[in-house]
Amino acid sequence: MITSLRRAPRSVLASIALAVFAIAVLVVALAAPADPGVLLWLAAPPATLIPVVLATRIARTTGFPRATRMFWAHLAVCSALAGIGSVLNAIDALGGPAPTQAMSPGTVAAYAGCVVALMSGMFRLPMGSSGAGDRLRIGLDAGTVLLAAAIFLWQFLPTGSPVLVGFTTVLMLVTVFAVAKVALAGHRYIDPVALRLFALGLLGGALIGTLQQFLGSRPDLNLGPVGVSIIMICATAAAEAQLRSCPVAAAGPARNRRPFSVLPYLAVVAVDGLLVVTCWPYPAGRAVVLAAVLLTAVVMWRQITAMRENTELVARLDHAATHDALTGLPNRALFTARMATALAERWPVSVALIDLDGFKAVNDTLGHGAGDVLLTTTAKRLTSCVRAGDTVARLGGDEFVVLMPGLDAQEAVEVAGRMVAALAVPVRAEGHDLPVRASIGIAGGDGAEVGEGELLRRADIAMYAAKHSGGSNVRHYTATMPETRIADLRTAGTVRQAQHAVQARESA
Repeated sequence: MITSLRRAPRSVLASIALAVFAIAVLVVALAAPADPGVLLWLAAPPATLIPVVLATRIARTTGFPRATRMFWAHLAVCSALAGIGSVLNAIDALGGPAPTQAMSPGTVAAYAGCVVALMSGMFRLPMGSSGAGDRLRIGLDAGTVLLAAAIFLWQFLPTGSPVLVGFTTVLMLVTVFAVAKVALAGHRYIDPVALRLFALGLLGGALIGTLQQFLGSRPDLNLGPVGVSIIMICATAAAEAQLRSCPVAAAGPARNRRPFSVLPYLAVVAVDGLLVVTCWPYPAGRAVVLAAVLLTAVVMWRQITAMRENTELVARLDHAATHDALTGLPNRALFTARMATALAERWPVSVALIDLDGFKAVNDTLGHGAGDVLLTTTAKRLTSCVRAGDTVARLGGDEFVVLMPGLDAQEAVEVAGRMVAALAVPVRAEGHDLPVRASIGIAGGDGAEVGEGELLRRADIAMYAAKHSGGSNVRHYTATMPETRIADLRTAGTVRQAQHAVQARESA
């Protein structure tokens, strides 16, 4: 535990220290019936300032997707309003003739604005759905979770000030919504650890709010500063987790998730459990209640089994439609879709177009079996040279392409150099050691500069320039490479391949 704290970022340690201070003041005030005064409220405002700074930094980091930056911009506003609300709350509690737990309209407005900013950020987070049917399913699942939460709140609603009860209820529902959003929509744009920490902070704040009712006899005490400080610990840790995550990872393909979310089913199970507990004192209704619960369980199991089978079938069909049958790499359609996503998010994007030199000679002299071995080996070697968030695809024939979001021209050229070195190792096929030579063209830009077709066109020009200069090398696109030379370069490449084929036949 101590080692983990030592490794924690300073911002998180500062947030923990502020929360510990607020808790210590509250504990001392409870043990000794003395008014803590302003000491109780000192920790909350600076605690909110830390995540404001971190969230603003994320929102201004261009390496993150636009959806990520927008989400954290909302959280920066949310934290700032929480800080304003805590200051106004302190004035309400200490500014009158006697301590009070009541909140003025200005305080309520600040806290309400905090919730609105939070909800707006969650709503704007892309759901990752594939169509109207998928969005309807996610909406129904989320509605199931929220309805179950409302039932529990109705059953165990805290008593006390109407404003406090209302705020606690809203915070609990917002917490449930945040958890549902994460579980149902996935976390393509937000670091999963950050989302879990964020939801945990909201849950802790809501639970602390329910305890305020037990301090009705001590108007000088308020759990608000403690709740705000604890929420801000999680918000700070979440922001640090997001900053440490690789922006490019969000650009890659969506992570594989369970074919369905267990969250709505857990909500149904929880309500069934509440039904059993509530009706158990009445023996006449026990059999009916237990039968209803058993029937619900059978229907749920049937649905889960059917969804698993359907998801496996869809996954097989989708993979066949978006991947090359020989190499297993993404095909042109999937590559185009991923490149469109990267350009739409305004990331800097580099593309490497790779063409094998002399591949036709291998097919002509040794047969297509040797050519297939050469292609599959090339696919594996190219994949080993790139990052997890990059995409290696086969466009057709002996032409491959690599999408590298977040890399500038120089970094992309370095990666291409590794590709040339990896491909240079001979491939054993049909009893022959085949040398692998590749010409690679690099082009880069972002969505504000180039479109999908233009980026590939530039990479194609650079690739044939590499072929024209002798092959087995890398060229980066420049404006000095005129388009009028493309036809000549293609012709020259075809002539060289024919020459290689003749030489191979003669040597055979």
